[in-house]
Amino acid sequence: MSFDAIIAVDWSARSQPSPARPTKDAIFLCLMERKSQTVNRPEYFRTRHEAMKRINALCHAHITCGLRVLVGFDFSFGYPSGFAARLTGKAKGLAVWEWLVKRVIDGVQNQNNRFDVAGQINAAFEGLGPFWGAPASLKVKGLPYKGRLRHGHGLPEYRLTEKCSKTAQSSWKLFTTGSVGSQALLGIYHLQKARQHFGNALSVYPFDPPEEYNKPIVLAEIYPSLFEPCPLPVGHGNDALWQIPDAQQVYSSCLHLDQILNVSPHLSELTNTLPRALLEEEGWILGVKPK
Repeated sequence: MSFDAIIAVDWSARSQPSPARPTKDAIFLCLMERKSQTVNRPEYFRTRHEAMKRINALCHAHITCGLRVLVGFDFSFGYPSGFAARLTGKAKGLAVWEWLVKRVIDGVQNQNNRFDVAGQINAAFEGLGPFWGAPASLKVKGLPYKGRLRHGHGLPEYRLTEKCSKTAQSSWKLFTTGSVGSQALLGIYHLQKARQHFGNALSVYPFDPPEEYNKPIVLAEIYPSLFEPCPLPVGHGNDALWQIPDAQQVYSSCLHLDQILNVSPHLSELTNTLPRALLEEEGWILGVKPK
């Protein structure tokens, strides 16, 4: 079964609402209806709760009509091998999701406790780490400010999919330029909420078994920087939203994901050379080729 629609989401870990006027480094999403090859104008959101409300509504609208939706989010779904088992007792990425949803707090105005949760996680490991990075004004026990201060935690820096992408950042970095760790902690919290909300109508690629990728909603990890920018639609010149790189990225991501699905409509084909145990623990970025 092919997907009828694609939603690409550019996430954010801001601790307060983004400005009312669309700006970079905030949350954007873009919807593509594959049958008509229609890509909608990107949408801008000030908070994670607003974005998830919209995403859930779009998913409900499509599956009510018997349509299938692929939803791609640009943050890490999993962590390097060894992390899940040490934290939860199970070498499963979804076990980490279930652990985090019980501890992460993310308020409607983006206020959150991600640094405190990272400190709690670090306490479960020997040495210092693996998470690092926080504002200088914030003192969190067990959370070092610099990555070089970490030692003895015993975990790899990268997942295999990040190594294969060559440019993806480490999920352990929580703050400053290029950090993706905070986005993952807060994003996983919301995706686990979505799993609870949609139940058997939703599956997660590639954590769930391949036979479940035919469900009405499939969540997947994406990496927009992996894709070449696509020419913007005619008539965008007077629309300031189209000038924002994040808006351009979700637009391009929809088009590239459409191409990937045209070549490999069955998601399992993209990672069938990799061990299931690795996929179930670390996850995989949709579009990254195994090596």
